[in-house]
Amino acid sequence: MLLAAVGFYGLMPYAVILDGLTVTLGGVGIGFFAALATSVLVKSLLFGISNHDPVTLFVAPTSLIVITVAACLLAAARASRVDPRLALHAE
Repeated sequence: MLLAAVGFYGLMPYAVILDGLTVTLGGVGIGFFAALATSVLVKSLLFGISNHDPVTLFVAPTSLIVITVAACLLAAARASRVDPRLALHAE
């Protein structure tokens, strides 16, 4: 989960905010359904929780969405401080 969070955080400065959120929500949706589908396979590896633990299935995607939104906001704040003339001149 930490690796996915760092990946989302590193990807967001290079993506447009709405596109980044769309990619994130799509990835979280695909991951959620993949986790439900493969939970039967990893049931024997889980200790102390069930394979359909609602807290785990809620906290993991929610934390990734929060990290992605924070990364988008940080990238937008950094981009808003750039002088448009300098940015256009650099291109």
